[in-house]
Amino acid sequence: MNTKRNRNDLAALNNKGNALQNLGELLTQLTDYSKAQSAYQKSIRAYEQALILAPDDKDILNNKGSSLRGLGELLAQLTDYSEAQSAYQESIRVYEQALILAPDNPVTLNNKGNVLQSLGELLAQLTDYPEAQSAYQESIRVYEQALTLAPDDKDILNNKGNALQLLGELLAQLTDYSEAQSAYQESIRVYEQALILAPDDKDILNNKGSSLRGLGELLAQLTHYQEAKSAYQESIRVYEQALILAPDNPVTLNNQGLCLISLGNIEAELSQLEKATDNWNAALTALSYSLELAPRDEYIRNLRDELQKLLNN
Repeated sequence: MNTKRNRNDLAALNNKGNALQNLGELLTQLTDYSKAQSAYQKSIRAYEQALILAPDDKDILNNKGSSLRGLGELLAQLTDYSEAQSAYQESIRVYEQALILAPDNPVTLNNKGNVLQSLGELLAQLTDYPEAQSAYQESIRVYEQALTLAPDDKDILNNKGNALQLLGELLAQLTDYSEAQSAYQESIRVYEQALILAPDDKDILNNKGSSLRGLGELLAQLTHYQEAKSAYQESIRVYEQALILAPDNPVTLNNQGLCLISLGNIEAELSQLEKATDNWNAALTALSYSLELAPRDEYIRNLRDELQKLLNN
């Protein structure tokens, strides 16, 4: 009888934790941040109560790790960076506990990789570059481990591509240009693997376009203008594929517009003014349509207005 009651209590506590975690995610989307934080914290407490009854339950450990990551992302959004870092680090420790119990679980490995990636982004924001680089590299290693178990998982491939792209951005910032270029190129190859499995995934297409754009910016910085042009042109083609699938996506429209501006800038540098003007006009069209969809984006509005002034002159 006690065993049955314990099982019922365990299920109830886990379900309570899941419901509170879902509530935290919803409240975050609704920008009710104080209540969201409270929901995440209550969910973590519910999972901890459940783990007293079943300390080796890998599913509850995984759920607790996910709630800690959600709390970390919320705290980072609220610029409470120290507490966000603590939440991420605790989430990693919890996933490691789950992996001791089930080391070949690709879902837990993917989750651990995701929180390492989030930690890396936070550390880069705090200019702790060596630790950020270490977090990105560890996340890539964890995704690779997950892919040995689930080689055809497009989401894990996409996540690995994202981590490589972030590593490329960081290395370029640190002027380690050769390694940055390698990271970007590897990220593009990984996205291409994911797109073989899911050719119509607009998010993966958008991510591939962004990595090509980052590679283009790096090559332009190195004055490798023809290679930069090729990267930008391929990026624009990829964004066009994504826009066929989701034509009203302001994020993709903005990315395409920014890439067209960069391509135009290189063409102007190469005295190809007619081509530059064509690309700037195409960028103006993309950014203007994006503003119709998301009129409160002041950054894009200012960029569009500056571009219009350039073309008027």
